Amino acid sequence: MAERLPDVTSPVALARLGLSRSWVLVALLGASLATPARAQTTVVRRVDIERAGWNRVSEILDGAVGWGRATVDGFTYSASPDHLPAAGESAPSMPEWIVVLDGQRVPTDLFGLHVLELLPVSVGQIDSVIFTRGPVIYAGRPAARGVMSIFSRRFHPGFNGESTYQHGDETGDPGPYRYTNLSSPNVEKIGPFAHGDVGWRGPSWDVDAGVHIASINITDTLISSRFPPSTFAGVRQDVLSITPTFRAGVDALGGRHELMASRGEQRGLFFIPPQRGEQSLRTTNTYVGIDGSLNAGSAATVTYEGSASSLDASELASPLAFTVGHTRRHVGGKFSATHQVGRAAVTLGGLADRWTLDAPVAQGSPSSSGGGPFARALLPLGSTLTLDASTALIFDGAHSGALDASLEASFRLDSLTSLAIRGSRVHAHPNMDGSWIDAYLLGYALPRQDPTLNAASTAFVRRFAPYVAATIELRGENIADWSGLTVPASRSLPSPPDFQPHRAIIFSQHARIETIGEHVWQGSIEYDHAGTFDRDAPFASELASQPADDLRAQASVTPVRDFRVSGIVNLSGGSRWDAFGTANGLPAVVPPVRRVDASMEKWMWQRRFRLELLYRNLLNEPDRTHPFGAQWNLRWHVSASLLF
Repeated sequence: MAERLPDVTSPVALARLGLSRSWVLVALLGASLATPARAQTTVVRRVDIERAGWNRVSEILDGAVGWGRATVDGFTYSASPDHLPAAGESAPSMPEWIVVLDGQRVPTDLFGLHVLELLPVSVGQIDSVIFTRGPVIYAGRPAARGVMSIFSRRFHPGFNGESTYQHGDETGDPGPYRYTNLSSPNVEKIGPFAHGDVGWRGPSWDVDAGVHIASINITDTLISSRFPPSTFAGVRQDVLSITPTFRAGVDALGGRHELMASRGEQRGLFFIPPQRGEQSLRTTNTYVGIDGSLNAGSAATVTYEGSASSLDASELASPLAFTVGHTRRHVGGKFSATHQVGRAAVTLGGLADRWTLDAPVAQGSPSSSGGGPFARALLPLGSTLTLDASTALIFDGAHSGALDASLEASFRLDSLTSLAIRGSRVHAHPNMDGSWIDAYLLGYALPRQDPTLNAASTAFVRRFAPYVAATIELRGENIADWSGLTVPASRSLPSPPDFQPHRAIIFSQHARIETIGEHVWQGSIEYDHAGTFDRDAPFASELASQPADDLRAQASVTPVRDFRVSGIVNLSGGSRWDAFGTANGLPAVVPPVRRVDASMEKWMWQRRFRLELLYRNLLNEPDRTHPFGAQWNLRWHVSASLLF
C-alpha cells in the first residue's frame, strides 16, 4: 500500500499540505538523496511501528525522540516537544501541541493530556507519522508547540480488510492469586488491544469502516497507594477505550475529497494533572470532518477543510469527588488557493475556529473564536536553494491581530548533502485553540499576557554511504510570558498559579543516523539533548520536569524471507517534579529510563498473516515517566494480524 506522505515533486502539493521540501526530507530528497527527517522533525514509518510492536496510537509517542513523554496509566499522555514544563507544572491555558490526521486537525487535549485512543484512526491504518517541533505554521495554522501529523495507508483495488489482536502481561503478575495472601504487588493486566476494518476501493472511490479497542489495568501500587482502600475498591480499576470509525473518499474535480467520522469512548480512572489526582470518568469524543482539493486551472489548486467535534467528560459511579464534568465543542474550517508560477507556488487562504463550553459550573455556554488570513510562498531559486515563507494574521477573540511567521531556506550543497535553516515566531492563541477551557473549569484566571515563542534552527543532512544517512540539528528557542503552576512541596492542595511572566532560552542538539532502503540489516540511532539558560528560579524548577537527554536505537535483521528479529534500546534522563512533592516535603523524582525491547515477527500466507512475539523491558529496570504513574516491569506481548 502506498504511503500518504506528500508528493514533494509538486510545489502545489507542498503548498496545499503546508509542508516544504526540507520538512519531510525522507520524501523531499528521495529521488537523488535518501535522507532522514530535517530540522525539527522526526518520521516514524510503518516498519518502525511493526518492529516496535505498537498496537495503540499513543504508543507511537515512544518514537518521537526529544519529545518529553509522561503518563500515569500508559493510556493518556502528556508530551513536551520543546522541553517546556509538563502538564501539571504549567498553568492551565498554556498552549499544547496539535494532532493532524490526513490534513484534518483533530482536537485531543483534555487538561493537558492527549486522548489519542479516541482518534478516528487505528494503528493498522497508519502508514507514517511526522512529529514536528514548534513554533511552526503548519498548513496555515500557527502551532506554538508542535504537530503530530498522521498519514493513513491507502487501500489496494477491490476488497480490503485487516484485523489485529494483541495481549500481554508482566512478570510477577499474581494471576488467580490476586485476591489471596499470595498476591504479589504487581497486578497489571495489559490488553487486549485489537483493531479491525473492512472496505472497498473502486476506480475513483473508496470506503471503509473499522473499530479499535484497548484495555489496560492500572492497579499498580504506585497508583493504588494514593487512595484509601475503601475508595480504590469502589472505582473502575482499568481503562477501556472503544472507537468505531468510518471513512469515505472520492476522486473528482481534479482532486481528492475525504470524509472521516468517529465516536470513541474511554472509561476508567483519568488523571488530571492540575488537580494532581484521578477522577472516574467516561470520556466521549465525536468527530466529523471533511477535506479535499480541486483543480481550478492548469496551475491552480483550491483546498478546503471543515470539522465539528465534541469532547465530553462525565462521571462514572465511584466514591471520588467529581468536579470536571463538561462538554467542549469545536467547529473549525480552512480554505486556501494555490497558484503555481513556473516552479514557484503562492498560497492564500483563511481559517477559523470556534469553541463552546457546556458545564454545570458555567453560566450559559461560554464560547470563543479566532482565526484570520494566512499566506505561503514556496520559491525555488536555481537548482540549489529553496525559500519557504509562511505567515498568518490571527485575530483571537478580544485580542488585536497577532502576526505569526516562519522562514526557511533549504540548500542542496551537492547530490549527497543538504542544509536547512529556519526561523519562526508564533504567539499562543487560547481563544482559537480552546486552551482557556481548562483554566475556566479548574477555577484559574487566564494570564494577562499570552506566551510568545521564537525559534531558530539549522540542520545538516548527509548521505555517507549507499545505505547510510545522517542528520545533525542545532536549535534554539526563546520563550516569553510562560505561566507556571508553582506549588510548595509541603502543601497537599494546589496553590494559585504563579502568573509572574517567566522567560527562558532553550537550546537543543539532535542527531540521527539510519540505514536507507530495504536490506537484510536495518537500523537507526537517534539522540536529543536539551538545556536552558536565562531563566528565573521558579521556572527552572518547572523545566526540570522534562528529561534533558533522550536516546533511541533500533536494529533488525531478516535472516530468512518473511522472518525478522528486532532489538530496541530506549534511554532517557530522569526528571524532578517540584509541584508533585512527596509526603515528607521532598520533590517527586522520576528515575531514568533504561529499557531494552526485543521482538520476533513471522509473515505467512503470502504476507497476509503475521505473528509477533514482543518482550519489553528485558532488563527489568524501572520504567516510569510520571511521579504518580505506574512502573512497568518486564512484560511480554503476543500479536496476530490478518490482512486480506
